[in-house]
Amino acid sequence: MSSIIDSLAKLAEKFSQKYPGEASGVATLDGNGDVVEAALKVEAGGVDLRCKVIEIGDWNMVAFSNESIPHGLTYANVLIVSVMIRNDDDTLRYMVPGYGQHDGGAVLDVSINTVASANIVLIRQTGGNFDSANFDATSYNRGWVTIWYVP
Repeated sequence: MSSIIDSLAKLAEKFSQKYPGEASGVATLDGNGDVVEAALKVEAGGVDLRCKVIEIGDWNMVAFSNESIPHGLTYANVLIVSVMIRNDDDTLRYMVPGYGQHDGGAVLDVSINTVASANIVLIRQTGGNFDSANFDATSYNRGWVTIWYVP
């Protein structure tokens, strides 16, 4: 996840140049010292906007059609949720349309099904592109959830 941390650090640096002292990046580590969550805090012009990046974790998309990811935030403060899925070889990454950001009549291969009080639920379409051997690895982080929120 170091590329996520690097990206957040660069974003914090850009905000800091425009709004000195008003942007910072933090990381949350698990018991092994691995980064499991990264956050960006921006306080610009009196607005405190934060970005939290969470690993999806191990998701065999063939065996399980949905995945629930705890977000640890106050539901009413969540503004934007986006998801990136990666294939087993990490040679391709796919942006999942944000919650409510697609044609209501379209059937998506994978989508954000629910943004709830404690979890974000992702769902994959049976027989779709993600229901294949390219997305069935285990012990592998399937991708990331990015959440923009206010504290």
